[in-house]
Amino acid sequence: MKRGALLVLLLLAVPVVSPTLAQHMRLWNVYPNLALILTASWLFVWGQGEGMILASVAGIMADMVGEGPLGVSVIGLIPTVLLGTLRELRIMEATFPIAIVTVGLGTLGYELSLVMVRNILGEGIRWGDAILWGGIPALAVNLMAFLPAYALLLLLKPLVAPARQSPKLGR
Repeated sequence: MKRGALLVLLLLAVPVVSPTLAQHMRLWNVYPNLALILTASWLFVWGQGEGMILASVAGIMADMVGEGPLGVSVIGLIPTVLLGTLRELRIMEATFPIAIVTVGLGTLGYELSLVMVRNILGEGIRWGDAILWGGIPALAVNLMAFLPAYALLLLLKPLVAPARQSPKLGR
């Protein structure tokens, strides 16, 4: 129950906090993608099932305050969710390096999907310029913003996760 309340609170924060980040936290003319950071953090703290739902809702919430067409952020978050399955494969014991790779590649996938959709809509964005001036700075900014978000969710996990009960033998 507590985790659901935290999820709803964070989802409501996406459309409220994103415009603030856009105005006050610009670095290299980009700002942290709160929907991507929240999705990746949630995937690696609580798993893929809730992460997929979060990606859909957070993407729509981000599009409501963004400048692109509705649904573009959901498409952009698909690579992050797909890369989040690496956690479930247990390739390595530590999940943090996999989380960093997921955020990095997820950011590039997000930016590429935005360029693809905008080119389909006829805006004529050049791929090289989009990666050089949008994708790489977004990668750096999202990685910097991911670290505190991931740490915060790890700190909150014991407070909002249900306590595990040991099996009882007998009566």
